Amino acid sequence: MNIRRADLTDTDAIERLNREVQEIHIRNYPHIFKRTSPEEVKSWIRNLFEAEDVNIFVVSEETRIVGYVTLRMITQPENPFKYAEKIAYIDQICVTQSRRGRGIGRRLMEHAIEHAADLGFERIELDVWHKNTYAREAFEKIGFKTSCEKRVLDRGSGQGRTSGHTS
Repeated sequence: MNIRRADLTDTDAIERLNREVQEIHIRNYPHIFKRTSPEEVKSWIRNLFEAEDVNIFVVSEETRIVGYVTLRMITQPENPFKYAEKIAYIDQICVTQSRRGRGIGRRLMEHAIEHAADLGFERIELDVWHKNTYAREAFEKIGFKTSCEKRVLDRGSGQGRTSGHTS
């Protein structure tokens, strides 16, 4: 297993993995998440490579990329309500379905956390959807705790949305 910083040549592999995550989100929350085209996602990924505050790491076995993580470095200034914060935000993580449950995601997360610490970011945050119990349990095993909850009253209905759906 090899973890390294991703580069533009990894775009196709990251898009393929992203599709797996997107399918889970669509299955659990079809009123929120939509189908994407590969080209649309590849363009989005290429933009991430240009962002100064984003780091992308991939994990490979032999020559095949089997997972990735995107890490956003966020610096928020102090305001009247909160002290200044430096937050490393895990924006996305995926290990391909056939390789899950083998510690790959954990190693990838530990790599991202260590990278953030090397840059002086002590606080690591991520969001996880309530119905994604596999991910919630995996993050808890690594040491992530719930710090706040988002409550939603979803009364919207519109194109591609289901009225009355709750999370």
